[in-house]
Amino acid sequence: MKKSDLISPAEYARQRGLSKSTVSRQIRDGKIPMRDGMVDPREADKARRLNLDHRKRHRRPEPQPKERASAQPAPAPRGDKEPAPISLVEAQIKHEIAKASKTGLEAAKLRGILVDAEEMAQAWSRQIVSAREHILQLPSKLAPKVAVESDVLACQFLIEREVRSLLTELSEYQPNAA
Repeated sequence: MKKSDLISPAEYARQRGLSKSTVSRQIRDGKIPMRDGMVDPREADKARRLNLDHRKRHRRPEPQPKERASAQPAPAPRGDKEPAPISLVEAQIKHEIAKASKTGLEAAKLRGILVDAEEMAQAWSRQIVSAREHILQLPSKLAPKVAVESDVLACQFLIEREVRSLLTELSEYQPNAA
C-alpha cells in the first residue's frame, strides 16, 4: 500500500457515509487499523466487514410473529381508521408492559435518576430569577467603590472580584435548598 493511498479518518467517514464519531470510535476500539494517523480504506473496509459480521453472528434472532391460537382466520383489514380489536391476552400483555414501565419509572425517580419535568422547570426558573437579581444588583453595589478609584486596574480588580464572587455564589446554588 502506497502512502498516497492513505486518507484521513474524516475523509474515510465521508466516503463511506459514516459519521466521524463512528469512525473515531471504531479506530479507538481497534476495529479500524491506522498508519501514521491515516486510514487505508481497503484494510478499514475489510476490518469493518469482519467486525460487523462478528456482531451479526452474535445477535439474537428477531422474534417471529406468533401464530394465532384460534382456528379463526385473521380479521380482514379495515378501511375505516378504527383499530382492529385485540384479544384479551394481547390486552393483558399490553397492560402488564405498561405497569412494568410505570413501576420502572417510579423506581428510577425514587433512586434520583429521574426528576419530574415540572419540578426541574421550576428549579431552573428560580435559578434564572436569582441570577438576574444578583446581576442587576452589581451596578449599585460597585458604583460607590469604583467612583472613588482613579486607577483603571483597581476598578477592573473590583469589578472582577464582584463578578467572580457572584458566579461562585450562583455555581453553589442548590435547587433542593430553595
